[in-house]
Amino acid sequence: MRTSTTLSLSLMLTLLTLDASSPLQAARPLVNEENDLSEIDQLARTYLNIQADALRQQLGLDSSQNPFQADWVRNRPTISLDKLPLELMPNTFPVEILRKHHGLSSANLRSVPSEELSKLRATIEPTLPSVTKDFTDEHELPSFLLCDLLNQLELRSPNQEYLGSIECYDRLPKLYLNSEYLSVAYYNKGIAQVRIDALNLALTSLNRAREGATDKRLLENIDFVRGEILYLQKGFSKAKAQFGETFEKTTVEGLKVLVMIRLGDIAFHLERYAECIGILEGIRTSYPTYFAGRPLSLYYLAESHYQRRTYENSLALYEKVLQVWRTTQPEHYPFALMRKADILTNLKRYREAKNLYFHVFRTYPGTYGSNVSAIKIADLKQKLDLSISPQEYTVLRAMINEVSRQSLPTYLRHEVLYRQGMLYIRTGNIDEGIIILKAFCKKFANSYRYGPAMYLIETTLKQKLERLYNAGEYHKLLASFALDTAFIPVRSFNEPFLVFLCKAFDNFQLYRQIVALYEQIPPAIKRKESGNGIFHLWVAQAYTHLQRNEDALVILENIPYKTSDRTILRQVYLYQAEILRRLKRYQDALVSLDRLAEYADNQIPASQLHFWRAELNDLLDREQRALQEYKLVLSTYEASKQPAKADPDYVRTTRFVIADLQYQFDRCPEALSGYADFLRRYPEDYRRKLALFRTSLCRGRQQQLGKAKELLALLPKGEEGNLAKALDTLAAEGTRHYEWLEANKRNLNNVNFND
Repeated sequence: MRTSTTLSLSLMLTLLTLDASSPLQAARPLVNEENDLSEIDQLARTYLNIQADALRQQLGLDSSQNPFQADWVRNRPTISLDKLPLELMPNTFPVEILRKHHGLSSANLRSVPSEELSKLRATIEPTLPSVTKDFTDEHELPSFLLCDLLNQLELRSPNQEYLGSIECYDRLPKLYLNSEYLSVAYYNKGIAQVRIDALNLALTSLNRAREGATDKRLLENIDFVRGEILYLQKGFSKAKAQFGETFEKTTVEGLKVLVMIRLGDIAFHLERYAECIGILEGIRTSYPTYFAGRPLSLYYLAESHYQRRTYENSLALYEKVLQVWRTTQPEHYPFALMRKADILTNLKRYREAKNLYFHVFRTYPGTYGSNVSAIKIADLKQKLDLSISPQEYTVLRAMINEVSRQSLPTYLRHEVLYRQGMLYIRTGNIDEGIIILKAFCKKFANSYRYGPAMYLIETTLKQKLERLYNAGEYHKLLASFALDTAFIPVRSFNEPFLVFLCKAFDNFQLYRQIVALYEQIPPAIKRKESGNGIFHLWVAQAYTHLQRNEDALVILENIPYKTSDRTILRQVYLYQAEILRRLKRYQDALVSLDRLAEYADNQIPASQLHFWRAELNDLLDREQRALQEYKLVLSTYEASKQPAKADPDYVRTTRFVIADLQYQFDRCPEALSGYADFLRRYPEDYRRKLALFRTSLCRGRQQQLGKAKELLALLPKGEEGNLAKALDTLAAEGTRHYEWLEANKRNLNNVNFND
């Protein structure tokens, strides 16, 4: 029965390094073998079941942890790997190998008091012959015992350097060329080298010991120490395989317990926290004597419970860790205190956590635990909605400032800098806080804190601008906005904030800045249905101040799709009628006046509406009569038998004006014919560019966008002014093809129609 269990465990440990699913299968033979199992073998079976469960649940580092927590796990304080007490390891090789001499042997030297060992050394050392002589068997054991005596004496000395025994062991190969003593000597030498951290030399010694060893228990000990060396070298996967092989071969319960402890430690370092808990909890419960001398294993167990979020268990274990580390690991004691505060935070015992964080910071300045504690306190209010007084915020700011002056690793530096800026803002020092956060964004653009920092800068700057506006400090407002434009992305502006900026710009007649805002806002705000139209009214007004009336009309035509507010619509149609009148589009202006009458709501007197309508009809009638007169002039000229006597400039202007009037009355076919005739007759006329432009607008009205674009391309480049204006005007004429418009704007130059 024991053999079956051991083989199953061996199979599991071997396959574990090859296939993550294999332990599920390897664990099955153990299920019905509870009888005749030793306690350590039952623990091994429990370990199998725990690992199988871990594999099923895909355990490890929890994916829900934030990046700082993950960094923290990777960058927790470096706590040196401890060595198992090899001198207490069961002496598993037979006593008969070490033949008795003077009633003593290496097997029982450990039980001899130190003062007796000193006397024994004085007895044996004179019997050791010179290495130049031919030795006989009777001299072998004194030489070996002397080495072991030195080993034991150095083990009990304060410095424990082990140099004397290693030097003595180095002499033994010259004494025992083919002796079983030689393997034992190399084994003891390897252990001494482990104690002085000469791990590579120790591995060499153990390999030499294995070459000549024949005793089963000696081989088990050698393999165990080899696994220990791999562990100390942080080759955790190789160490796990080596310990698994040792567990399979040995039948000594004490050695099995040491192996299981190491497997638990390795599981922690591999971030397999459920496995670590399963192993170390079993050892702690069933073999408390072995576990009592393992402070780091206790820490691994406590930290594994924390990572698995079993906080009550973790808290109880960290209390014990603190008791041990207060004297044994004083340099890491602040970290354990800080971790206890983390656990209290997760248990929602916020006041206790905050007080403990403050204690760590004040008592252990400059330590990892102190630095992270300052960060954690800064997070408490925002993350946990814990009420912190202004005085405490001031203390926090001082804490973070103190931490920021230290030499910190990068992953802590960006955490501290971010919170430093945040705390300055929280305590009312907005300008200083923004400067710090700007420096953070510049230095740590790849940090996961970059987005929150930019958002904090943006919201704080917006609040600052609104405060300046309400205080009437417009110059400071505009200066701040110009300085911080890069940190207030226009794409993030909502419509109320855009209206607020428009008011500020309008106060200084900065109409181009209003237009620039409109051109940078995301398409979502430009869509017909978005917003309430107030911002677009400001933009339309800015366009008219810049003599871009067609652009203003495009904006105004979209506002009725955004809102049903009668006050806003009344302003839209009034403004629209004024612009159309200015453009001499009197027929369209009359249509806008009719719409305005629908939304007048007694806010505009009826008499005023009638007056405007009469004025437009009068202007419209004049235009109609003028067109008739111009046509009469042209027909008279063409019918004249002496056209050469007529003024050519006068006739040329007449042809252009007739085509232009047809365009004004939206008679596109007649206008196109007139412009084409004008361009054909007068290709060098200074109004050629304007004729081309108006022709393209007519094509746009007829939805012939391709031809409109071709005509615009004929305009000379480099001297003309802004062709973007031409395309915007084309859109104003009714195309509304924004995608096409935006795609072509960037390729256009200026057009000056007055050249």
